[in-house]
Amino acid sequence: MFKYLNETFEPKISVQIPVSNLNISDEKKIDIVISLLTSFRNTIQAWTERAYKTTIWSIGIILSVLGYWILHGGRITGKGRLFFIVALFVFGLLTQLYLLAAQRAHKGNGVAIAKCEAVLKLCDKDCYFDGERFFGYSGKWLPSKSLKILQIFHWIILTLAILSVTFIDPIEKTIK
Repeated sequence: MFKYLNETFEPKISVQIPVSNLNISDEKKIDIVISLLTSFRNTIQAWTERAYKTTIWSIGIILSVLGYWILHGGRITGKGRLFFIVALFVFGLLTQLYLLAAQRAHKGNGVAIAKCEAVLKLCDKDCYFDGERFFGYSGKWLPSKSLKILQIFHWIILTLAILSVTFIDPIEKTIK
């Protein structure tokens, strides 16, 4: 009465999923799973696109604040400098949390895609091709390297901006 599917995709160790009592034809079931695959792929693309846009805007704002500091920071006191540092850190941390959420969404939707492919038996040997699999099957969804690189690049820019505000005197201060 139960079909078995697990998160590690090992056929022997599984979480029980009850069989549906609905009378749906196999073609309709495949259509449903394929539409789920499409939805999951669209979600991954949307999260990745928003992560890129968010990071680009964040880097732009950080560099704008840094530019303001370098050009007009001579009028700012020590408390003002501390405010700039804390504001940059908090803003950068919020962007990093968003990038982390994008990475988790990528992985979660990827696992769901892999489960759909397993349900469709697209990873079984001899299912579609003689002696071959339709998909290469590792049992794991690979993390997004581009989102990880984006996250590291953002941390580098944020760190350089905070160090610049901390240790570099503004132009107005050095001219006087």
